[in-house]
Amino acid sequence: MKIIKSIVLLIIILLVIKVDFRLESDIYCCSDDFDYFSHAETIALDFDFDYSNQLEGYEKARYYKNDKIAPIGFVGAGLLASPFLLLGDLLDNLFEVKKYVNFKILIYSFSSIFYLFLAFVYLVRIKNKIYPSLQNKHLLFLLFGSGVTYYSFERYSMTHIYELFTITMICYFSIVVQEDLTKKMVRKYLFLLSFFIFLGFHVRWVNYFIFFIPYFVPKLLNKKKITFYKHWELPIYAFFFVGLTLLLNREIYGVMTINPNYVYSSGVVNSVGDLFINLLESVKSFILIIFSLEFGIFYFSPIIFFGLLLVTINFITNPLRIENFVGLLIFLQVFAIVVLWKGTAGSYGFRYLFCLTPLSLIIFFNFLQKSSTDFSKRILKILIFLSIFSFVSTIFFETTELTQLSLDEKINSFGKSVAYTQPEYLKGYIFSFFSLNAYLKILVTSFFGFLSFNLLFKIVNPTDFLNFIEQYSLNLNDQKVIDLLNKYAEMELSYVLVTWLLVSILFIKTKKILSESVF
Repeated sequence: MKIIKSIVLLIIILLVIKVDFRLESDIYCCSDDFDYFSHAETIALDFDFDYSNQLEGYEKARYYKNDKIAPIGFVGAGLLASPFLLLGDLLDNLFEVKKYVNFKILIYSFSSIFYLFLAFVYLVRIKNKIYPSLQNKHLLFLLFGSGVTYYSFERYSMTHIYELFTITMICYFSIVVQEDLTKKMVRKYLFLLSFFIFLGFHVRWVNYFIFFIPYFVPKLLNKKKITFYKHWELPIYAFFFVGLTLLLNREIYGVMTINPNYVYSSGVVNSVGDLFINLLESVKSFILIIFSLEFGIFYFSPIIFFGLLLVTINFITNPLRIENFVGLLIFLQVFAIVVLWKGTAGSYGFRYLFCLTPLSLIIFFNFLQKSSTDFSKRILKILIFLSIFSFVSTIFFETTELTQLSLDEKINSFGKSVAYTQPEYLKGYIFSFFSLNAYLKILVTSFFGFLSFNLLFKIVNPTDFLNFIEQYSLNLNDQKVIDLLNKYAEMELSYVLVTWLLVSILFIKTKKILSESVF
Protein backbone atom coordinates (compact mmCIF):
# COMPACT_ATOMS: atom_id res chain seq x y z
CA MET A 1 0.00 0.00 0.00
CA LYS A 2 2.86 2.40 0.84
CA ILE A 3 4.46 1.69 -2.53
CA ILE A 4 1.21 2.51 -4.35
CA LYS A 5 0.85 5.77 -2.40
CA SER A 6 4.44 6.68 -3.22
CA ILE A 7 3.91 6.00 -6.93
CA VAL A 8 0.73 8.11 -6.95
CA LEU A 9 2.53 10.95 -5.16
CA LEU A 10 5.43 10.81 -7.64
CA ILE A 11 3.03 10.93 -10.60
CA ILE A 12 1.18 13.92 -9.10
CA ILE A 13 4.47 15.79 -8.61
CA LEU A 14 5.51 15.04 -12.18
CA LEU A 15 2.14 16.18 -13.51
CA VAL A 16 1.97 19.50 -11.67
CA ILE A 17 5.46 20.70 -12.64
CA LYS A 18 5.23 22.18 -16.13
CA VAL A 19 7.99 22.29 -18.72
CA ASP A 20 6.73 24.89 -21.20
CA PHE A 21 8.62 27.75 -19.51
CA ARG A 22 11.53 25.52 -18.48
CA LEU A 23 12.67 23.98 -21.77
CA GLU A 24 14.12 27.25 -23.02
CA SER A 25 17.63 28.41 -23.78
CA ASP A 26 17.06 31.88 -22.33
CA ILE A 27 14.47 34.34 -21.02
CA TYR A 28 14.23 37.16 -23.51
CA CYS A 29 13.39 40.86 -23.23
CA CYS A 30 11.02 42.34 -22.48
CA SER A 31 8.75 40.99 -19.76
CA ASP A 32 8.45 40.76 -15.98
CA ASP A 33 10.06 37.30 -16.11
CA PHE A 34 13.00 38.81 -17.98
CA ASP A 35 13.48 41.54 -15.35
CA TYR A 36 13.80 39.14 -12.43
CA PHE A 37 15.98 36.77 -14.43
CA SER A 38 18.26 39.67 -15.39
CA HIS A 39 18.76 40.56 -11.74
CA ALA A 40 19.68 36.96 -10.91
CA GLU A 41 21.98 36.71 -13.91
CA THR A 42 23.96 39.90 -13.26
CA ILE A 43 24.36 38.98 -9.56
CA ALA A 44 25.31 35.33 -10.11
CA LEU A 45 27.41 35.59 -13.27
CA ASP A 46 28.63 39.19 -13.56
CA PHE A 47 28.88 39.98 -9.82
CA ASP A 48 27.68 43.53 -10.46
CA PHE A 49 24.61 45.64 -11.15
CA ASP A 50 25.58 46.62 -14.68
CA TYR A 51 22.77 45.41 -16.96
CA SER A 52 24.30 46.50 -20.28
CA ASN A 53 24.86 42.92 -21.43
CA GLN A 54 21.40 41.76 -20.28
CA LEU A 55 19.67 44.67 -22.01
CA GLU A 56 21.90 44.93 -25.06
CA GLY A 57 19.74 46.13 -27.94
CA TYR A 58 16.86 46.95 -25.57
CA GLU A 59 18.46 49.82 -23.64
CA LYS A 60 15.33 52.00 -23.61
CA ALA A 61 12.81 49.18 -23.30
CA ARG A 62 12.88 49.01 -19.49
CA TYR A 63 14.35 51.53 -17.00
CA TYR A 64 16.44 54.23 -18.69
CA LYS A 65 17.34 57.28 -16.59
CA ASN A 66 20.42 58.94 -15.13
CA ASP A 67 22.59 57.22 -17.76
CA LYS A 68 21.57 53.93 -16.18
CA ILE A 69 19.75 51.03 -17.77
CA ALA A 70 18.10 48.42 -15.58
CA PRO A 71 15.09 46.13 -15.30
CA ILE A 72 11.93 47.78 -14.00
CA GLY A 73 11.15 44.74 -11.87
CA PHE A 74 12.66 44.89 -8.41
CA VAL A 75 15.82 43.08 -7.33
CA GLY A 76 14.63 40.89 -4.42
CA ALA A 77 13.57 37.85 -6.44
CA GLY A 78 16.88 37.98 -8.32
CA LEU A 79 18.85 38.09 -5.05
CA LEU A 80 17.08 34.98 -3.79
CA ALA A 81 17.30 33.06 -7.07
CA SER A 82 20.90 33.94 -7.99
CA PRO A 83 22.57 30.97 -6.17
CA PHE A 84 20.44 28.57 -8.22
CA LEU A 85 21.35 30.30 -11.47
CA LEU A 86 25.03 30.08 -10.53
CA LEU A 87 24.72 26.33 -9.92
CA GLY A 88 22.97 25.93 -13.27
CA ASP A 89 25.75 27.82 -15.00
CA LEU A 90 28.33 25.50 -13.42
CA LEU A 91 26.41 22.50 -14.79
CA ASP A 92 26.31 24.15 -18.22
CA ASN A 93 30.09 24.26 -18.12
CA LEU A 94 30.22 20.54 -17.28
CA PHE A 95 27.71 19.28 -19.83
CA GLU A 96 26.69 20.24 -23.33
CA VAL A 97 22.99 20.27 -24.20
CA LYS A 98 20.94 21.36 -27.20
CA LYS A 99 20.64 25.05 -28.06
CA TYR A 100 16.98 25.21 -26.93
CA VAL A 101 17.63 24.17 -23.31
CA ASN A 102 20.27 24.69 -20.65
CA PHE A 103 20.90 23.85 -17.01
CA LYS A 104 21.00 27.53 -16.09
CA ILE A 105 17.27 27.88 -16.79
CA LEU A 106 16.41 24.45 -15.35
CA ILE A 107 18.11 24.97 -11.97
CA TYR A 108 16.96 28.60 -11.80
CA SER A 109 13.38 27.39 -12.35
CA PHE A 110 13.63 25.14 -9.29
CA SER A 111 14.48 28.12 -7.10
CA SER A 112 10.78 28.96 -6.78
CA ILE A 113 9.97 25.35 -5.82
CA PHE A 114 12.69 25.42 -3.16
CA TYR A 115 11.36 28.64 -1.61
CA LEU A 116 7.77 27.37 -1.81
CA PHE A 117 8.63 24.35 0.31
CA LEU A 118 10.88 26.32 2.64
CA ALA A 119 7.96 28.70 3.22
CA PHE A 120 5.80 25.69 3.96
CA VAL A 121 8.28 24.40 6.54
CA TYR A 122 8.11 27.72 8.40
CA LEU A 123 4.34 27.88 8.07
CA VAL A 124 4.29 24.48 9.79
CA ARG A 125 6.40 25.95 12.59
CA ILE A 126 3.99 28.86 12.92
CA LYS A 127 1.02 26.48 12.83
CA ASN A 128 2.56 24.38 15.61
CA LYS A 129 2.80 27.47 17.81
CA ILE A 130 -0.86 28.41 17.26
CA TYR A 131 -2.91 25.31 16.38
CA PRO A 132 -0.74 22.15 16.32
CA SER A 133 -3.82 19.92 15.83
CA LEU A 134 -4.00 20.91 12.18
CA GLN A 135 -2.34 18.22 10.08
CA ASN A 136 0.52 19.14 7.76
CA LYS A 137 -1.29 17.70 4.75
CA HIS A 138 -4.28 19.96 5.43
CA LEU A 139 -1.98 22.97 5.62
CA LEU A 140 -0.43 21.86 2.34
CA PHE A 141 -3.90 21.79 0.71
CA LEU A 142 -4.68 25.28 2.00
CA LEU A 143 -1.37 26.70 0.79
CA PHE A 144 -1.50 25.03 -2.62
CA GLY A 145 -5.12 26.09 -3.05
CA SER A 146 -4.20 29.76 -2.74
CA GLY A 147 -3.18 29.86 -6.43
CA VAL A 148 0.39 30.89 -5.67
CA THR A 149 1.79 27.48 -6.69
CA TYR A 150 1.24 28.32 -10.38
CA TYR A 151 4.18 30.70 -9.95
CA SER A 152 6.33 27.86 -8.68
CA PHE A 153 5.40 24.89 -10.83
CA GLU A 154 4.98 26.83 -14.09
CA ARG A 155 5.60 30.62 -14.17
CA TYR A 156 8.64 30.31 -11.93
CA SER A 157 10.38 33.61 -12.74
CA MET A 158 7.77 35.93 -11.20
CA THR A 159 7.92 37.43 -7.69
CA HIS A 160 5.01 35.70 -5.99
CA ILE A 161 6.78 32.71 -4.44
CA TYR A 162 9.52 35.02 -3.18
CA GLU A 163 6.84 37.23 -1.63
CA LEU A 164 5.32 34.14 -0.01
CA PHE A 165 8.70 33.11 1.41
CA THR A 166 9.87 36.49 2.72
CA ILE A 167 6.50 37.38 4.25
CA THR A 168 6.30 33.94 5.92
CA MET A 169 9.73 34.55 7.44
CA ILE A 170 8.71 38.04 8.62
CA CYS A 171 5.65 36.48 10.29
CA TYR A 172 7.72 33.73 11.90
CA PHE A 173 10.35 36.02 13.38
CA SER A 174 7.66 38.50 14.48
CA ILE A 175 6.28 35.70 16.64
CA VAL A 176 9.50 34.18 18.01
CA VAL A 177 11.08 37.54 18.89
CA GLN A 178 8.20 38.03 21.38
CA GLU A 179 8.97 34.79 23.21
CA ASP A 180 11.05 34.49 26.39
CA LEU A 181 14.54 34.45 24.94
CA THR A 182 18.09 35.13 26.02
CA LYS A 183 19.57 38.49 24.97
CA LYS A 184 21.76 36.69 22.43
CA MET A 185 18.75 35.01 20.80
CA VAL A 186 16.72 38.23 20.80
CA ARG A 187 19.54 40.01 18.95
CA LYS A 188 19.76 37.16 16.44
CA TYR A 189 16.01 37.10 15.77
CA LEU A 190 15.76 40.90 15.59
CA PHE A 191 18.52 40.90 12.98
CA LEU A 192 16.78 38.14 10.99
CA LEU A 193 13.45 39.96 11.25
CA SER A 194 15.09 43.14 9.92
CA PHE A 195 16.88 41.18 7.20
CA PHE A 196 13.69 39.56 5.88
CA ILE A 197 11.84 42.88 5.95
CA PHE A 198 14.71 44.22 3.82
CA LEU A 199 14.43 41.25 1.43
CA GLY A 200 10.63 41.39 1.37
CA PHE A 201 10.66 45.07 0.49
CA HIS A 202 13.08 44.48 -2.38
CA VAL A 203 10.95 41.67 -3.76
CA ARG A 204 8.08 44.13 -4.17
CA TRP A 205 8.35 47.77 -3.18
CA VAL A 206 4.61 48.37 -2.94
CA ASN A 207 4.05 45.74 -0.22
CA TYR A 208 4.12 48.42 2.48
CA PHE A 209 2.06 46.24 4.80
CA ILE A 210 5.12 44.13 5.68
CA PHE A 211 6.21 46.89 8.06
CA PHE A 212 3.02 46.36 10.09
CA ILE A 213 3.42 42.58 10.40
CA PRO A 214 5.72 42.67 13.49
CA TYR A 215 2.92 44.46 15.32
CA PHE A 216 -0.14 42.81 13.80
CA VAL A 217 0.75 39.12 14.03
CA PRO A 218 1.79 39.03 17.73
CA LYS A 219 -1.25 41.15 18.72
CA LEU A 220 -3.53 38.87 16.70
CA LEU A 221 -2.16 35.94 18.70
CA ASN A 222 -2.88 37.78 21.98
CA LYS A 223 0.68 38.71 22.88
CA LYS A 224 -0.11 41.21 25.60
CA LYS A 225 2.85 43.52 25.04
CA ILE A 226 4.88 44.21 21.94
CA THR A 227 8.39 44.40 23.34
CA PHE A 228 10.74 43.94 20.40
CA TYR A 229 10.94 47.68 19.64
CA LYS A 230 12.40 48.36 23.10
CA HIS A 231 15.69 46.66 22.27
CA TRP A 232 18.46 49.15 21.45
CA GLU A 233 19.74 46.93 18.64
CA LEU A 234 16.61 47.46 16.54
CA PRO A 235 17.32 51.06 15.41
CA ILE A 236 20.87 49.99 14.53
CA TYR A 237 19.58 47.17 12.32
CA ALA A 238 16.95 49.47 10.83
CA PHE A 239 19.54 52.16 10.06
CA PHE A 240 21.84 49.57 8.49
CA PHE A 241 19.20 48.05 6.20
CA VAL A 242 17.74 51.43 5.19
CA GLY A 243 21.22 52.56 4.23
CA LEU A 244 21.85 49.30 2.37
CA THR A 245 18.55 49.74 0.52
CA LEU A 246 19.44 53.25 -0.65
CA LEU A 247 22.95 52.21 -1.72
CA LEU A 248 21.62 49.16 -3.56
CA ASN A 249 19.02 51.21 -5.40
CA ARG A 250 21.66 53.77 -6.36
CA GLU A 251 23.78 50.97 -7.84
CA ILE A 252 20.84 49.66 -9.88
CA TYR A 253 18.95 52.84 -10.82
CA GLY A 254 21.56 55.56 -10.42
CA VAL A 255 19.63 57.35 -7.69
CA MET A 256 18.72 56.78 -4.05
CA THR A 257 14.98 56.14 -4.24
CA ILE A 258 12.31 53.90 -2.81
CA ASN A 259 9.53 55.33 -4.98
CA PRO A 260 8.12 52.52 -7.17
CA ASN A 261 6.54 55.02 -9.57
CA TYR A 262 9.95 56.51 -10.29
CA VAL A 263 11.21 53.12 -11.48
CA TYR A 264 8.05 51.51 -12.78
CA SER A 265 6.24 54.59 -14.10
CA SER A 266 2.91 52.87 -13.47
CA GLY A 267 1.10 55.72 -11.78
CA VAL A 268 -0.80 53.26 -9.57
CA VAL A 269 0.31 54.75 -6.27
CA ASN A 270 -0.66 58.23 -7.43
CA SER A 271 -4.14 56.99 -8.33
CA VAL A 272 -5.18 55.95 -4.82
CA GLY A 273 -7.48 58.96 -4.59
CA ASP A 274 -9.58 57.47 -7.38
CA LEU A 275 -10.73 54.76 -4.96
CA PHE A 276 -12.58 57.33 -2.89
CA ILE A 277 -13.78 59.47 -5.79
CA ASN A 278 -15.36 56.44 -7.47
CA LEU A 279 -16.43 54.66 -4.29
CA LEU A 280 -19.38 52.79 -5.84
CA GLU A 281 -17.20 51.59 -8.72
CA SER A 282 -14.54 50.46 -6.24
CA VAL A 283 -17.10 48.42 -4.26
CA LYS A 284 -18.27 46.79 -7.50
CA SER A 285 -14.67 45.92 -8.41
CA PHE A 286 -14.14 44.55 -4.91
CA ILE A 287 -17.10 42.20 -5.32
CA LEU A 288 -15.84 41.10 -8.75
CA ILE A 289 -12.47 40.19 -7.25
CA ILE A 290 -14.26 37.87 -4.84
CA PHE A 291 -16.96 36.27 -7.00
CA SER A 292 -16.25 36.84 -10.71
CA LEU A 293 -15.88 33.85 -13.02
CA GLU A 294 -12.49 35.32 -13.91
CA PHE A 295 -10.43 33.90 -11.02
CA GLY A 296 -12.74 35.08 -8.24
CA ILE A 297 -10.88 34.40 -4.99
CA PHE A 298 -13.83 32.57 -3.44
CA TYR A 299 -13.21 29.77 -5.97
CA PHE A 300 -9.53 30.15 -6.76
CA SER A 301 -7.90 31.62 -3.61
CA PRO A 302 -10.23 30.47 -0.82
CA ILE A 303 -7.74 30.95 2.02
CA ILE A 304 -7.29 34.62 1.03
CA PHE A 305 -11.07 35.05 0.84
CA PHE A 306 -11.38 33.55 4.32
CA GLY A 307 -8.57 35.78 5.64
CA LEU A 308 -10.37 38.84 4.28
CA LEU A 309 -13.65 37.65 5.80
CA LEU A 310 -12.10 37.13 9.24
CA VAL A 311 -10.28 40.48 9.42
CA THR A 312 -13.51 42.20 8.35
CA ILE A 313 -15.54 40.38 11.03
CA ASN A 314 -12.88 41.14 13.66
CA PHE A 315 -12.99 44.84 12.81
CA ILE A 316 -16.79 45.04 12.77
CA THR A 317 -17.16 43.20 16.09
CA ASN A 318 -14.44 45.19 17.85
CA PRO A 319 -13.33 48.28 15.86
CA LEU A 320 -11.58 49.84 18.88
CA ARG A 321 -8.84 47.20 18.95
CA ILE A 322 -5.90 48.62 17.01
CA GLU A 323 -4.81 45.22 15.65
CA ASN A 324 -8.27 44.72 14.08
CA PHE A 325 -7.93 48.03 12.26
CA VAL A 326 -4.35 47.22 11.20
CA GLY A 327 -5.39 43.77 9.92
CA LEU A 328 -8.16 45.24 7.79
CA LEU A 329 -5.84 47.99 6.57
CA ILE A 330 -3.27 45.39 5.43
CA PHE A 331 -5.83 43.56 3.30
CA LEU A 332 -7.34 46.78 1.93
CA GLN A 333 -3.89 48.05 0.89
CA VAL A 334 -3.27 44.96 -1.24
CA PHE A 335 -6.82 44.75 -2.61
CA ALA A 336 -6.69 48.45 -3.54
CA ILE A 337 -3.93 47.73 -6.05
CA VAL A 338 -6.12 45.18 -7.83
CA VAL A 339 -9.15 47.49 -7.70
CA LEU A 340 -7.09 50.21 -9.36
CA TRP A 341 -5.64 47.76 -11.88
CA LYS A 342 -9.08 46.36 -12.76
CA GLY A 343 -7.72 43.03 -13.93
CA THR A 344 -5.66 39.98 -13.11
CA ALA A 345 -2.39 41.48 -14.41
CA GLY A 346 -2.12 39.15 -17.38
CA SER A 347 -1.54 35.75 -15.82
CA TYR A 348 -3.13 33.15 -13.55
CA GLY A 349 -5.37 34.50 -10.82
CA PHE A 350 -5.41 37.84 -9.03
CA ARG A 351 -1.70 37.43 -8.56
CA TYR A 352 -1.11 40.65 -6.64
CA LEU A 353 -3.20 39.20 -3.80
CA PHE A 354 -1.08 36.08 -3.32
CA CYS A 355 1.25 37.94 -0.95
CA LEU A 356 -1.60 37.76 1.58
CA THR A 357 -1.43 33.95 1.73
CA PRO A 358 0.86 33.65 4.82
CA LEU A 359 -1.17 36.19 6.81
CA SER A 360 -4.44 34.54 5.74
CA LEU A 361 -3.16 31.18 6.96
CA ILE A 362 -2.09 32.62 10.31
CA ILE A 363 -5.45 34.33 10.72
CA PHE A 364 -7.09 30.97 9.95
CA PHE A 365 -4.89 29.14 12.50
CA ASN A 366 -5.98 31.68 15.10
CA PHE A 367 -9.62 31.17 14.12
CA LEU A 368 -9.30 27.38 14.53
CA GLN A 369 -7.64 27.81 17.90
CA LYS A 370 -10.47 29.98 19.21
CA SER A 371 -13.44 28.13 17.65
CA SER A 372 -15.31 25.12 18.96
CA THR A 373 -14.04 21.79 17.62
CA ASP A 374 -17.17 20.87 15.63
CA PHE A 375 -17.52 24.27 14.00
CA SER A 376 -13.83 24.51 13.12
CA LYS A 377 -13.91 21.03 11.59
CA ARG A 378 -16.83 21.95 9.34
CA ILE A 379 -15.14 25.15 8.18
CA LEU A 380 -11.86 23.29 7.60
CA LYS A 381 -13.59 20.68 5.42
CA ILE A 382 -15.23 23.36 3.29
CA LEU A 383 -11.97 25.25 2.92
CA ILE A 384 -10.00 22.12 2.01
CA PHE A 385 -12.58 21.19 -0.64
CA LEU A 386 -12.39 24.67 -2.17
CA SER A 387 -8.58 24.61 -1.96
CA ILE A 388 -8.34 21.30 -3.83
CA PHE A 389 -10.75 22.67 -6.45
CA SER A 390 -8.54 25.75 -6.74
CA PHE A 391 -5.26 23.86 -6.95
CA VAL A 392 -6.53 21.55 -9.71
CA SER A 393 -7.47 24.66 -11.70
CA THR A 394 -3.78 25.60 -11.91
CA ILE A 395 -3.19 22.26 -13.67
CA PHE A 396 -6.03 22.80 -16.18
CA PHE A 397 -5.04 26.41 -16.85
CA GLU A 398 -4.66 27.07 -20.60
CA THR A 399 -5.60 23.51 -21.62
CA THR A 400 -8.76 24.48 -23.52
CA GLU A 401 -10.07 27.56 -25.32
CA LEU A 402 -12.07 28.86 -22.34
CA THR A 403 -9.16 28.36 -19.93
CA GLN A 404 -6.69 30.23 -22.15
CA LEU A 405 -5.91 33.91 -21.76
CA SER A 406 -6.71 36.00 -24.82
CA LEU A 407 -3.78 37.18 -26.91
CA ASP A 408 -5.77 40.09 -28.32
CA GLU A 409 -7.61 42.73 -26.35
CA LYS A 410 -10.87 41.55 -24.86
CA ILE A 411 -13.39 42.93 -22.36
CA ASN A 412 -12.55 41.52 -18.94
CA SER A 413 -14.83 41.11 -15.91
CA PHE A 414 -14.30 44.75 -14.93
CA GLY A 415 -15.45 46.04 -18.34
CA LYS A 416 -11.90 46.98 -19.33
CA SER A 417 -10.45 46.11 -22.75
CA VAL A 418 -7.14 44.31 -22.12
CA ALA A 419 -5.04 41.48 -23.50
CA TYR A 420 -4.37 38.29 -21.50
CA THR A 421 -7.78 37.95 -19.92
CA GLN A 422 -10.40 35.20 -19.66
CA PRO A 423 -13.70 36.40 -18.13
CA GLU A 424 -15.26 32.91 -18.32
CA TYR A 425 -12.42 31.00 -16.73
CA LEU A 426 -14.54 29.21 -14.08
CA LYS A 427 -16.93 27.88 -16.73
CA GLY A 428 -14.05 26.88 -18.98
CA TYR A 429 -12.29 25.13 -16.09
CA ILE A 430 -15.36 23.01 -15.29
CA PHE A 431 -15.92 22.17 -18.96
CA SER A 432 -12.26 21.14 -19.33
CA PHE A 433 -12.92 18.17 -17.04
CA PHE A 434 -14.80 16.63 -19.98
CA SER A 435 -12.17 17.38 -22.63
CA LEU A 436 -9.75 14.62 -23.62
CA ASN A 437 -7.53 17.24 -25.25
CA ALA A 438 -7.19 19.00 -21.89
CA TYR A 439 -5.81 15.85 -20.27
CA LEU A 440 -3.51 15.25 -23.22
CA LYS A 441 -2.13 18.79 -22.94
CA ILE A 442 -1.61 18.38 -19.17
CA LEU A 443 0.32 15.20 -19.88
CA VAL A 444 2.46 16.59 -22.70
CA THR A 445 3.38 19.85 -20.95
CA SER A 446 4.29 18.23 -17.61
CA PHE A 447 7.51 16.69 -16.35
CA PHE A 448 5.66 13.38 -16.46
CA GLY A 449 5.17 13.86 -20.19
CA PHE A 450 8.74 15.04 -20.69
CA LEU A 451 10.31 12.03 -18.98
CA SER A 452 7.79 9.50 -20.33
CA PHE A 453 7.94 10.67 -23.95
CA ASN A 454 11.71 10.96 -23.82
CA LEU A 455 11.80 7.26 -22.93
CA LEU A 456 9.07 6.36 -25.43
CA PHE A 457 10.83 8.13 -28.30
CA LYS A 458 13.87 5.94 -27.76
CA ILE A 459 11.66 3.13 -29.07
CA VAL A 460 9.00 4.82 -31.22
CA ASN A 461 9.45 7.49 -33.89
CA PRO A 462 7.72 10.78 -32.83
CA THR A 463 5.97 11.10 -36.21
CA ASP A 464 4.53 7.58 -35.92
CA PHE A 465 3.29 8.46 -32.42
CA LEU A 466 1.52 11.61 -33.65
CA ASN A 467 -0.13 9.68 -36.46
CA PHE A 468 -1.26 7.02 -33.99
CA ILE A 469 -3.02 9.36 -31.54
CA GLU A 470 -4.71 11.28 -34.37
CA GLN A 471 -6.65 8.09 -35.06
CA TYR A 472 -8.45 8.70 -31.75
CA SER A 473 -9.55 12.24 -32.76
CA LEU A 474 -7.20 13.93 -30.31
CA ASN A 475 -6.19 17.37 -31.51
CA LEU A 476 -2.46 17.83 -31.64
CA ASN A 477 -2.44 20.74 -34.04
CA ASP A 478 -1.15 22.92 -31.20
CA GLN A 479 2.30 23.97 -32.42
CA LYS A 480 3.52 24.43 -28.86
CA VAL A 481 2.72 20.79 -28.04
CA ILE A 482 4.34 19.52 -31.24
CA ASP A 483 7.48 21.56 -30.54
CA LEU A 484 7.66 20.13 -27.02
CA LEU A 485 7.39 16.55 -28.31
CA ASN A 486 10.20 17.20 -30.77
CA LYS A 487 12.34 18.56 -27.93
CA TYR A 488 11.61 15.49 -25.81
CA ALA A 489 12.82 13.22 -28.59
CA GLU A 490 16.19 15.00 -28.82
CA MET A 491 16.92 15.58 -25.13
CA GLU A 492 20.36 14.47 -23.90
CA LEU A 493 20.77 11.93 -21.13
CA SER A 494 22.58 14.40 -18.84
CA TYR A 495 19.60 16.78 -18.89
CA VAL A 496 17.15 13.94 -18.20
CA LEU A 497 19.24 12.61 -15.28
CA VAL A 498 19.57 16.03 -13.64
CA THR A 499 15.80 16.51 -14.01
CA TRP A 500 15.19 13.14 -12.35
CA LEU A 501 17.53 14.12 -9.51
CA LEU A 502 15.63 17.37 -8.88
CA VAL A 503 12.27 15.59 -8.97
CA SER A 504 13.55 12.85 -6.64
CA ILE A 505 14.66 15.42 -4.05
CA LEU A 506 11.26 17.10 -4.28
CA PHE A 507 9.51 13.72 -3.96
CA ILE A 508 11.48 12.76 -0.82
CA LYS A 509 10.85 16.11 0.86
CA THR A 510 7.13 16.00 0.03
CA LYS A 511 6.83 12.52 1.53
CA LYS A 512 8.37 13.80 4.75
CA ILE A 513 5.94 16.70 4.84
CA LEU A 514 2.93 14.44 4.38
CA SER A 515 4.21 12.05 7.04
CA GLU A 516 4.25 14.98 9.49
CA SER A 517 8.07 14.77 9.71
CA VAL A 518 9.14 18.17 8.43
CA PHE A 519 12.28 18.78 10.48
